[in-house]
Amino acid sequence: MRIKFLFLLVFTSHIFSQNIDSLFNELLRIRGVVSATEVTDKPSEIKHKSKCGTGVMMALSEYRHLLSNEQLKIFNTLNARPFLAASKLSPSGKIRVHYDIDEGSINFPGYDIDELLAACDSVYNFEVNILGYPEPPSDNGEGGGDEFDFYIIALGSGEYGYTTTETKLENNKWTTFSVIDNDFSNYYTKGINAARVTVAHEYHHGIQIGNYVNNYSKDKFFYELTAVSMEEFVFDDVNDYYDYLDYYFNNSHIPMTLHEGYDLPLWNIFLKERFGYDIIKSIWEYMGNGMRAMEAIERAIDIEGNSTFKTEYTKFAEWCYYCGSRAIPGEYFEEAEYYPDMKIMSNINFIGNRASISINSRPVSTVYINFNFPDITEPFPTALTNNDIYNGIHNTDAITSVTFSALDHYETKSTDLGNGYYSLIESDNAAIIGEFSSPKPIVQIEEEVVFPQPYKYSSLYLISIPVPSSNQLNADLYIFNTSMELVFDDKLEIKEFRRTDQNVLSTRKIVRWNGRDSDGNKLPSGVYLYVTKVGDDIKKGKLAIIND
Repeated sequence: MRIKFLFLLVFTSHIFSQNIDSLFNELLRIRGVVSATEVTDKPSEIKHKSKCGTGVMMALSEYRHLLSNEQLKIFNTLNARPFLAASKLSPSGKIRVHYDIDEGSINFPGYDIDELLAACDSVYNFEVNILGYPEPPSDNGEGGGDEFDFYIIALGSGEYGYTTTETKLENNKWTTFSVIDNDFSNYYTKGINAARVTVAHEYHHGIQIGNYVNNYSKDKFFYELTAVSMEEFVFDDVNDYYDYLDYYFNNSHIPMTLHEGYDLPLWNIFLKERFGYDIIKSIWEYMGNGMRAMEAIERAIDIEGNSTFKTEYTKFAEWCYYCGSRAIPGEYFEEAEYYPDMKIMSNINFIGNRASISINSRPVSTVYINFNFPDITEPFPTALTNNDIYNGIHNTDAITSVTFSALDHYETKSTDLGNGYYSLIESDNAAIIGEFSSPKPIVQIEEEVVFPQPYKYSSLYLISIPVPSSNQLNADLYIFNTSMELVFDDKLEIKEFRRTDQNVLSTRKIVRWNGRDSDGNKLPSGVYLYVTKVGDDIKKGKLAIIND
């Protein structure tokens, strides 16, 4: 038995040593020492495109004893505070930004420092003064004062920034500082807007690790989804998080706890909409008292939300379904129209008097299924959620076997779907399975209206304008003022727009326009004429704009 244990220990150490080498290579890429193409063996925790290098820094700090002497020397150098020529305090005096003043330097900022300092104060005011989180703990003057420090340097491609630990405090809390990219020139969001959301993101990592607990390696998904959600809460107009959502929307069947978190800010946005901002802070407080993230989420929903995790996670599945082309204006997520479509795992047809599918469901995951009813043209959307929190923490490979059926008749324990149809869940552990089903099958009609009307620049929507039905990918859009002066023309991508109202599905082909003229300027309030053209087919009409 002892021999087996020693073999397992040696084998595990060998595997982790390989992973340490991969993490070290990631460090070199993040800091721009090597290019992304030179890193071929990404570590296991990086499953899709990354946003924040904090995870790599945390892992290397925790397991630095496994680094070679040469690797450790390089890590200590790259993990130290960068030396930069200048620093400046934000107007509130709460945050210090360090930067290079030599325009020929690779680290010279590509955005305005004063704009960044103003953004830093917006972050501090919202996360600390409004949401009530404690400030990151003082670093005792390590960066020139007790305030939190951001360092602006040229990072490698991919990561917007990172937060790293410095001095260990009691109960596994740490002082930290953050590093952000100097120009964000090759990112989804660029320049000052990228810098703004990165400050919101990394500052909250400083709050998390300094005031609650450094359990990042075990609960990375919640550290990162919280940091990304702070980007949206503080700077609602930037929306960098759109670029990461597709991973969750294509992989909801993977346990939530295995996701990187960059793709899951909608979970906290959902909790905020359901219960307010305070429930998120309560989760962190429970984590600070020793709970794992999923346990803390369950406790906060129970105590602060007066609900259950199963109820809310199943509602979350419903909210995520009604995104993208399925978005319903005024319901679910406010910006749902700009999110991806949720991937449907299977479309199941009726055989005889039922349609059935067998599913191997993993902990804290969701599977989306469409049932095709014989007398309904539109697929009937459903989702099964697995709410097994214990195994979501301890055994993400645990399988719950489920048979899910749609019936054209009632059976014991079946659920009424309306219109003479029922659903039935069969499993040895049915108590952990939740079900979202569209209230009843819906009728489809075509609709040709401009949405929203009137259009306000302060809204989060683009203007959806109908185009002729076609299999073409693009349509020409022309906008005229009432004097018939052409103010905008361009070829735009055709999309299908759907909305549901009282179980009636309205669909149309549309193009989306931002309400600005051909030079990118806002238009005066008034009525405008539109013409859309696909081939020889034309649609035309009126729309109203309010320049608020």
